Amino acid sequence: MKKAFLALLAVAAPGLARELTVTTQPAEVANWAEPVRIIVRGTSTTACGAAAATLLPPIIGPSGAPRYIQLREPCDVSGPVRAEPFTVSLDVGRINHGFRQLTVKDEHGAIAGTSLKVVEPGTAVVDVVGPATSDRPLTLRVRDFACPPSSSSVSVGEGVITLRYEKDWFCPTAGGPKAVDLELQTPAPLPAGSYELRTLATSSPFGGVGEAWEAVPGRVDVVAPGSCEPSDTTLCLHGRRFAVTVSWHDPAGNSGVGHAWETPADDGSGLFWFFSPDNAELTIKALDGCDLNQRWWVFLASGSNVDYEVSVRDTLSGQQRTYVHEAGDIPPLLTDLETFTGCS
Repeated sequence: MKKAFLALLAVAAPGLARELTVTTQPAEVANWAEPVRIIVRGTSTTACGAAAATLLPPIIGPSGAPRYIQLREPCDVSGPVRAEPFTVSLDVGRINHGFRQLTVKDEHGAIAGTSLKVVEPGTAVVDVVGPATSDRPLTLRVRDFACPPSSSSVSVGEGVITLRYEKDWFCPTAGGPKAVDLELQTPAPLPAGSYELRTLATSSPFGGVGEAWEAVPGRVDVVAPGSCEPSDTTLCLHGRRFAVTVSWHDPAGNSGVGHAWETPADDGSGLFWFFSPDNAELTIKALDGCDLNQRWWVFLASGSNVDYEVSVRDTLSGQQRTYVHEAGDIPPLLTDLETFTGCS
């Protein structure tokens, strides 16, 4: 049975035309092992504008969950109000199991909140089947150990893909629990972007009335067809737009390829190692310079003195360039501000 866990509350203080919206990440359902982030959106009420909005550390209630969070707009500037939209967020850490009402209050008396159900960590393993591209529905495979589920569904919200399936340990037919393998598909292709993935299981582990929930978090990146496919030897930058590969030769006649290291956040930079994963030989960065000269910029730095070739391909425009270094001295920083013209 579907349940709505999101409850938004907006109470305007007398004389204050302000509405706050509160959401969480993860949205609606989290497991107690996941850190939770509170996100608040509204309009500024001071002369300092959106930059003044900030969230204070939460007041913790007896249950160990945040009781409420204070929104402040400290401003020492006098003058007319700059009514600018703002978005502020705060990491509140892990929250104990149960239904939790998360409330935000501002200094004018406006109140907004959202509810979050905190459940057990799930055991399901979720994989993407086939390419996750924007020209086809997304197919996801769920593997778990339970009775064969009697129902399952997939839904897509704003930046969130939610998979649901019934999970029970007491099977109505003989045989008992076993490995379950489900394939679920989104109703339509998804626009390119990064999506939060929520896999939710209902279960009655003791066969009685009532239900427990499990949640498995994840993320899925949907890319345009033909985008860079990351691998041990291919580095993908800027949402898989740029594909980078490296080959090398040393004076002894040995040769090989560079092994890619992705950075934790896709900030357009990455590393390659040649001989040992403990030693990065090359750093590359692609930077959006479109506002300045209608070009994407490439920066390349290396501490290696062997021969190497670095190939950079813009999968969106099809442009490609290979940068060559001959064995000898340590190369200086390479800067290319002209080759890649794929600005919209």
